[in-house]
Amino acid sequence: MNKVAIIIVSLILAMVVGLGGCITMKFPGAEEPAPPTEAPLTPPTVEQQTYTLSISIIPSGAGSVFPSSGQYVSSLQVTLTATPASGYTFEYWDGDTSGSSPATTITMDSDKTVIAHFSVVDIAPLPVPEPEPEPEPEPEEEEEEWLYDSIVYKITGTADRVNVTLFNDEGGIEQYSNVSIPHEYEYDRFDTWYASILAQNQGESGSVIVTIYLNGKEVKRSKSTGAYVIAEASLSLY
Repeated sequence: MNKVAIIIVSLILAMVVGLGGCITMKFPGAEEPAPPTEAPLTPPTVEQQTYTLSISIIPSGAGSVFPSSGQYVSSLQVTLTATPASGYTFEYWDGDTSGSSPATTITMDSDKTVIAHFSVVDIAPLPVPEPEPEPEPEPEEEEEEWLYDSIVYKITGTADRVNVTLFNDEGGIEQYSNVSIPHEYEYDRFDTWYASILAQNQGESGSVIVTIYLNGKEVKRSKSTGAYVIAEASLSLY
C-alpha cells in the first residue's frame, strides 16, 4: 500500500470516530462474516386446570354411565349416556344435571356430581287362561234301600277264651284266636245277605253263647257247654 492510500484510510477512520459510528471495510479476497445466530424462543409452560366428575348409579348394578368418573379438563363439555341393565329402565338424572333423556351434557367448570336413577321394568302379567268348563256330574245312582242297618255278634258264657269265625259286613270271613269273653263285633251297615258266627271253647269246661242282633233286636241265639264245644248262629237276611 502506497503512502497516499494510507493517508486516505486514516482520514476516513478519523471521520468515523468523530461521528461516533462504525464502518465495515471489505478488502478484495476477504470472506464475508456469517450473520449472528439467534437462539429459538421457548413458549412458557401453562398447567391446565382439571375438575373431578363423580358418577353414582341408583340402585347399584341397575345400569352404567359412559364415560365414567374421572378428571376432565376445565370447560370441557362431557356427554354422558346411561344404559340400563337387563330388567331395568332409565328414569332420570340428578345432582349437577337433570332430565329424563338417557343422554345429557355437562360443562366441567367445577367439580361435578351426577346421579343416574334406574327402576325395575314392570312385567305385564301373563294372561289368565279361561277355566275349562267343568263336566256335568253324572247322576248319582239311587242306593237300594236296605232294611238291615245294623248287625251285632255277641259272645257270652262261662268259658274263658274262644276261637271265632264270622261273616263280616262285606261278605268276607274273619277269624280270631283266643278271644276272651264276653266280646262283641258290631257292623253299622251290613251290606250282605248272610250273617253267621261260630265260637269254639278253648278250655276244658264252661259254656259258650253266641247271639245275633238285627237293628238292636235279638234274632238268633245258640249255646253249647263243655270242653272245646262249638256254638254257632246264622241268619239269612233275604
